[in-house]
Amino acid sequence: MKSFSLLVILLILSISASFAQKRPITQLGIPIEGVQNKDWFILNHVDRDNRSILNNDFNCSWRTYDGHTGTDFIITGFNAMDTGVNVLAAADGIVIEIIDTAFDRNKIAIPSKGLGNYIALFHNDSTVTYYSHLKRGSIKVKVGDNVLKGKVLAEVASSGYASDPHLHFELWRNFRNYDPFAGGKCGQVSGNWITRPSIDTTPVIINSGLVYGKTTLAAVQEAFVRQSNWFANQDSFLSVWTLTNNTQKGDKSKFYWYIPLQNGTLTLYDSFIYTHTINSNYFYNWSWTKYPNSSIWATSLNSTTIPEVRYYLNNKLMKTIPFQLKSDITSINLVNPKKEKGIHTVDKDIFLITPNDWTSITILNTEGKVLIQKLNPVDNRINTNLPNGVYIINGITKDNTVINVKIMINK
Repeated sequence: MKSFSLLVILLILSISASFAQKRPITQLGIPIEGVQNKDWFILNHVDRDNRSILNNDFNCSWRTYDGHTGTDFIITGFNAMDTGVNVLAAADGIVIEIIDTAFDRNKIAIPSKGLGNYIALFHNDSTVTYYSHLKRGSIKVKVGDNVLKGKVLAEVASSGYASDPHLHFELWRNFRNYDPFAGGKCGQVSGNWITRPSIDTTPVIINSGLVYGKTTLAAVQEAFVRQSNWFANQDSFLSVWTLTNNTQKGDKSKFYWYIPLQNGTLTLYDSFIYTHTINSNYFYNWSWTKYPNSSIWATSLNSTTIPEVRYYLNNKLMKTIPFQLKSDITSINLVNPKKEKGIHTVDKDIFLITPNDWTSITILNTEGKVLIQKLNPVDNRINTNLPNGVYIINGITKDNTVINVKIMINK
């Protein structure tokens, strides 16, 4: 796709080449909304070394990979993608190409998928910028549009050669790929950012959380939208995960599970230590523990001290994640509607709805007003936090079966 794009603008570049060579390369604004190291993080830089056995970013460091021709701006996960993170025009320009047909929730990076959904802008000094891995259907411009710096172009996603949602941003001029970062003996003499993003090589946690059950990588990637801070006696395993950048070979990630004793002090219940085998600026790490035995569980339930998981990297505390332990959670089974015609009494705020095969779950009051709705739920638990009263649960299964169950909350 990219080579075709460059051929499309060959005539434009040829006409303007002699003029463009006398002009400075376009100065760029940040092409993504939000705050660095909070809403987005620099993931990979341009590979400045053409030798296939080596890869160097503009600082002669490893924060790139062989043949990488852009700068990657990673967001905090699929929940941020679903909420919507805008991609911005880095400079004034004209839209010369758009692709908006690719699947946008990839979790496995396949090189042949290329840029996925993308936009190309041509700027007045013959510079071309590419904005790729975009969310399908989010593109807000059309070919031929003149856009100003800062214009919202689309939203970040995980289309094309991507395993997680991020913006892949490229800069080209006269068929030459440029690294927009300045400085470093491997980079250009001058860069292109109006205000250059900071370069932080210390480890930072991009995101973290807790998940009920024994988790996997795919589940962790989606855990951004199914994480929990409470666990019940129905949960046989509890999992914790972190997403961290700037970890290096030999680093040690350590997870420690703490639950309270009768006197309120925390005691170590379980631990996991992992030694990193590669350098990585984007690393998922997770661990799980078994549901605590009944005596420890009972002690934790009766304690006012909150259990927690602590994550250390090289003996430095990076994150403390508190969680709650609950028991006697009401479970409502919607499998067979013939058995579910009566009123179910719910005496807890939190209850489970099983099984996990719904396209939507809606809770309405008796007047039909929607109070809680979960579309395409990835878990089967709901925290109602509703006052006492009668409510209707409306569930639609994946085979389009509609099930209605009446419940009474009486806490």
